[in-house]
Amino acid sequence: MHLRPSRSQLALLLRAQQWPDLETAAQDLLQHFPASSFMLRMSVAGQRQAIGSLPPHIMAEFGDEADPVSRHIGASGIPLEWDTATLCADGEAAPVYQSLRGAGIVSGLSMAARSDLGWSRIDFYFHQDADKGATADLFLLGSYLHEAACRVWRASWPAEVPRLTARERQCLQWSASGKTSQEIGQILGISQHTVYFHLKKVASKFKVYGTRHAISRAMDLKLIRPI
Repeated sequence: MHLRPSRSQLALLLRAQQWPDLETAAQDLLQHFPASSFMLRMSVAGQRQAIGSLPPHIMAEFGDEADPVSRHIGASGIPLEWDTATLCADGEAAPVYQSLRGAGIVSGLSMAARSDLGWSRIDFYFHQDADKGATADLFLLGSYLHEAACRVWRASWPAEVPRLTARERQCLQWSASGKTSQEIGQILGISQHTVYFHLKKVASKFKVYGTRHAISRAMDLKLIRPI
C-alpha cells in the first residue's frame, strides 16, 4: 500500500525555482507512490522543456511520433494506463517503448495537463503492476507538477519587455477591442492570413498560447490600451 502524500508535501513542488529543483522534488515525492520514475514534457509557444528521472538516453528518444499514447493524450483529458508489452506488439508504437521495456518498465500512466501558458505530457512508469488505488493520487501529482512547471517557466522569462512591431501592436490592439481577424484585415488593408501571422508572432514573443492570453500579457506590460 502506498503512503498518500499530504497537500503540504505536494505543495513543495510549487516552491521550485529552477528545472533541476523541480525534477528532484518530484522524484522525492514518488517514494509515496508505486511509480518508480516520471517524465514531464512541456510545450509553450513552440518551445519545449523536458525533465524526468528516466535514464538520459531514454529521455532523448522521446520525439513527436504519433503513437497510440500521444494520440490519446493529445485528444483527451482522460489519463491513459498502458503496458509496454502491448505497445511493443503494436506496430504503431514509437521505438522508445522498446527501450522502456528493456529498462524493466512494465507499464505506465500518461496524462495531459493544460493551462493558459501551454500544455504538458506527464508520464509515470512502473516496474511492477500498479496499485490501482494509487492512480487517482498520481493524477493529483500530475496536476501539481504541471502547475509547478508553469511557475518555473514564467520565472525563467527574460526580464526585458518583448518588442512588438507597429503592425503587431495594431493587430493586437484591434483584437483586444473585439474585432475579428477579417475585420482587422479590412481596417489595416492587409489579408486575414497576415493578421493571423502577426497575432501568432505576438503570442510566440510572449511565450503564451493564443491571442487572448497575449492581450492580457500586453495589457499588464502596458503595451496596448485597456479595453
